[in-house]
Amino acid sequence: LYAFASRPAQGKSTLLNDLCFRSSQLNECRALILDTEMTTLDVQFRMVASMTGVPVWYLESGNWRRNEDMVAKVRDAWPKVKSLTYDHYHVASKNIDQICSIIRRWYFSKVGRGNQCIIAYDYVKLTGEKVGHNWAEHQAIGEKIDKLKAIAKEVDAPLLTAMQLNRSAVGENRVDNSSAIASSDRLSWFGAFVALFRRKSEDEMLFDNEYDDNGNITYDAGTHKLIPVKNRFQGREALGHIT
Repeated sequence: LYAFASRPAQGKSTLLNDLCFRSSQLNECRALILDTEMTTLDVQFRMVASMTGVPVWYLESGNWRRNEDMVAKVRDAWPKVKSLTYDHYHVASKNIDQICSIIRRWYFSKVGRGNQCIIAYDYVKLTGEKVGHNWAEHQAIGEKIDKLKAIAKEVDAPLLTAMQLNRSAVGENRVDNSSAIASSDRLSWFGAFVALFRRKSEDEMLFDNEYDDNGNITYDAGTHKLIPVKNRFQGREALGHIT
């Protein structure tokens, strides 16, 4: 179980989709995305936008057809996206038992026992699980994480997922450790890899990049930070669990 914790609109869905998409290409294996928010068409628009550089608005509104350059790029990329061994299911109302059932059916029907695959569940929250006086939300979330790890072991495949960070991860005095992960501490218990994923602040963008004497960027360190808070089976330099 590999987990990325982030505040809303930081890019975790894009990260999960890109990791699955590229991993399936590099390893010639099938990938499955179980998405609790976006439809399959929305994801395909984002993938085409990533491949072509055409903004998503042009794809969603159909205005890409008015630009000859965009038309050529989109018509070249769209068949590639449609033909990928990359399956996307919208599972907004499915509880964890239904999710596990979908994974099993997909694995045996489209992957086959013993073959490689990669799975992503975007993202861990309540989607039909019952809570009440004797069963709190954090307990339901904890059980969900436990079952996600169990199904990953059952089909012997890496399972990527994401989770929200609480408000302690916001602002100048933000907390960049596992205490910022919302809802349940079981993500740190069961995950083989857990990391915080967030956009860089303006100061971080300034100091991480390198510039020449004319102020031009000579080394671009990117727009996001990935901060590991737990590593397991990640090599000799692994950090282990950071509280």
